[in-house]
Amino acid sequence: MADNNNNQKLSINFEEGIKEFEINNDPNRLLKVNVTDIGIIDRIEKSVKDMQNEALKLGDFKLNPDGSPAIDYDEDEKGFEMAAEAVRSVNKIMRKSFDSVFYPGASNIVFGKANLATTVNGKTIYENFMEAFANTVKPYIEAEGKKSNERISTYKEKYDELRAKRMGKKS
Repeated sequence: MADNNNNQKLSINFEEGIKEFEINNDPNRLLKVNVTDIGIIDRIEKSVKDMQNEALKLGDFKLNPDGSPAIDYDEDEKGFEMAAEAVRSVNKIMRKSFDSVFYPGASNIVFGKANLATTVNGKTIYENFMEAFANTVKPYIEAEGKKSNERISTYKEKYDELRAKRMGKKS
């Protein structure tokens, strides 16, 4: 019998480990993440290290806690503009790196319009989020690793039994 519905969309559904996280108790700011992605911690660690290096580039400039230049525009217009451009550049790089860890637009969900070089308690808000996120997903990754090891262990036991039988027959 011919299928007259050739343009019908089909869907494949499977568990991906996606969890939704409300950012700072704001239901309008939902970050969707595969918490069992074994590569996410490595991407976070690399990203944080890269961003710490980017933040060092701002060391030559005095900044306010909100990331704006702590230079009086009227007293040093050129210095103010250089600092402002450095802050914008680092923010752009940090957002690109953040989105590469998660997905395009994730930095807007998590940080809104805030400059990611903004510091709270001596760390950038970028670092503060990454630390909080890593601590949140670590139990999920560890639990998934345990389940995976148990499954692999079962296969290994079966393999060892078969191998022992084959070795026993050859002697």
